[in-house]
Amino acid sequence: MKSPQRSTRIESRIMRCLSALCRLLAFVVSGISESTFQRLHSQQSNSMQGTAPHPIAATRGILRIGASDANATPRMRPTCMTSAPLRGEPTASAPEHPRSTLDPTPPNTVPESRLFDDETSASRYPRRPTRPEDAPLRIALVIERFAPGAGGVEGVAWQVAHELAHAGLDVTVLCRETAEHEWKQGEGELAHIRLRVPSFWQPLRVVAFSRATAIAIRTGAFDVVHSFSRTHHQHLYRAGGGSHADYLDRTHAGAARAVRQLSPRHLALLAIERSVFADSDQRIQCASRLVADALVERHGVARERILLLPNAVDTARFASPASRGAGRRLRRQLDEKAERIWLLPGSGWRRKGLDVLLEALARLADPGLRVWVAGRDDPRIWRRRAESLGVSDRLRFLGLRSDMASVYSAVDGMVLPTRYDAFANVTLEAAAAGLAVVTTKSNGAAEWLGEDVLLIDEPGDANGLACAMASLADAEHRRALGARAQRRAQQLDWASHAAALREEYQRIVAARRPGSLA
Repeated sequence: MKSPQRSTRIESRIMRCLSALCRLLAFVVSGISESTFQRLHSQQSNSMQGTAPHPIAATRGILRIGASDANATPRMRPTCMTSAPLRGEPTASAPEHPRSTLDPTPPNTVPESRLFDDETSASRYPRRPTRPEDAPLRIALVIERFAPGAGGVEGVAWQVAHELAHAGLDVTVLCRETAEHEWKQGEGELAHIRLRVPSFWQPLRVVAFSRATAIAIRTGAFDVVHSFSRTHHQHLYRAGGGSHADYLDRTHAGAARAVRQLSPRHLALLAIERSVFADSDQRIQCASRLVADALVERHGVARERILLLPNAVDTARFASPASRGAGRRLRRQLDEKAERIWLLPGSGWRRKGLDVLLEALARLADPGLRVWVAGRDDPRIWRRRAESLGVSDRLRFLGLRSDMASVYSAVDGMVLPTRYDAFANVTLEAAAAGLAVVTTKSNGAAEWLGEDVLLIDEPGDANGLACAMASLADAEHRRALGARAQRRAQQLDWASHAAALREEYQRIVAARRPGSLA
């Protein structure tokens, strides 16, 4: 019979072997991706002679809506990027790139020796040789999926892009997926470049998107590159989900964490993250002190590199009379007899703490209390868990909803016992709707609501969660807490968020070259 010490040694060796194998696999994926892009570069001159689209940057489009045609229906006019010059390719001098057309040729190119040179940050990104003082900044926003309903970071990128464009900046979105049909009407110009990236294997997609983004940046002559995804090269990197290493540590335990850390996808994400944190020329945007402190203490990021900027919320959307009316109808339809309804919004219910909430619900012997769960996950295992705790009759799964403003208006409070959320946007959404909020200290968004939110010290404390929910049984107390949280949320609007980003962009440009654009 094997001794415990020998078993531990064997398991340790197995884990080291698996780790080495996965790292080798990630390295091979990176090498394949690099060689693939080099091959595509060599084929560019041939593709320019025909009509085949550029193999990496598939389409480019511009949405322009001015004051004179604000009521017009926005239309996308895509074009193939077959004539875009690549690294080191000579080009004839041309007039200033007209943003009112779809000419895909960038305004200038630079020698290959000056593309992403690691010696100085000034040579890492190509810029126009001359630039009028009154010309708007050219901003590249990098996001894999540019669609408001795809997730939290996607919604933030969507709002930021439109706010910056409406403020007069020259914005181009680099993405692999987009939802043009949902683009807003209003003044300004918003362009996108859709990158052709393989999507059949996540590790390859992660590496390929980062490299495809680098190629697009090289030919774009942007003043500032602001990335919302994990990519190697940018001026400003938004650590919206916090450190990926912290995310894995906080949301998974034991063998599950070890297995996920050995995943090629996670290894690729961690490798990109390490390169960003180690690059002192890159600024890092954090939405909460929870994330900023972790970057400083665990990853050695200098605090002066960090831009602390909370996410924002559209308070008008979540506090509108229309949403309140729809909420009342939804409540009558689903749980008319319920005395109090608590909402847990979000996807990935284990990380959101649904198991802890079910235990807390079992401790609250209140037949009039209901819990609604809205988001994407498999409800079957949670129904079985609720049945074992005897609370299945007080639990309702709503699925993924597009009418969250109505859902917030239908309930009495939001509860989010999350194990880790760098900044749970639903926290501000619920506060904007005037709801009382109960969450944990592992939710970075709670920092910005101060004392007007009930906090649980430990994410797994079911008894503490039950006590917090019980303390809000009184309707007047709930409404007063929700009203105070709503006033705080109203201060975090998207216009102010975009203004802070514009100031950051100006600082980045001013630090990169003498003088200021102001």
